[in-house]
Amino acid sequence: TSIFKELLEKYLHAIHHADKVVYISKLAQAAFLKLHPNFDDKKIHTVVNGIDDRLISKVEPSCKFKYRICTSGTVCERKGQYIIIDAMKRMDKEILKDVHLTVIGSGPDFATLVENVQFSGLQEHVTFKGNVPNPEVHDLLCAENIYCLMSNNEGLPIAIIEAMRAGLPIISTKVAGIPEQVDERNGCLLNPDVDELTNLLNHLPEYNWSKLGKNSRERFEKEFTFERMMKDYADMFDSLA
Repeated sequence: TSIFKELLEKYLHAIHHADKVVYISKLAQAAFLKLHPNFDDKKIHTVVNGIDDRLISKVEPSCKFKYRICTSGTVCERKGQYIIIDAMKRMDKEILKDVHLTVIGSGPDFATLVENVQFSGLQEHVTFKGNVPNPEVHDLLCAENIYCLMSNNEGLPIAIIEAMRAGLPIISTKVAGIPEQVDERNGCLLNPDVDELTNLLNHLPEYNWSKLGKNSRERFEKEFTFERMMKDYADMFDSLA
């Protein structure tokens, strides 16, 4: 449309006249350069998001289950909570006995997801926290021992960084910048697919989740703190002087 054409022209004008164009993931940077191969790549810069550090809270486990999985974010198809519930439905019943899921957040599909859990008879295995003030999310994460985000579309999720800060191993998807946060050192990456997640959950006892969680915390301290992000931006601005 004419409106889209006008917006695109303004967008291209802005990036061509900027001193730096900053992306939050290497994948986003590569995608931009693929679309604009003639753009001066010296103007492109990647600064990965970071958040304030908080020590892992010494809180009681959220429940009696051995595998306390949690997920957070807007409850909608894009964030993949349906995939987790559907995978739990298909799990080996002997392993499911040890599994609980805590859903943090609300959204347009919240009521439908609750009904789905009730219809499937998973009420004992799923707890919905609804909307939680951000300062309280950290303590909730610290009461769990595995984090799962099955998004089918993302950038570089702050939710995963929060989980890493809490020392949680990560189960997530091979989309967008997530592989820049999660690899075999601190978790498992899948396609946003129910069968793949079901297979992984059926093999929960075979993973050293404690070690993966420790590695998550170490990666957070090295790569995803606010101080690191601030330094990267400062270094970038200094390079313009």
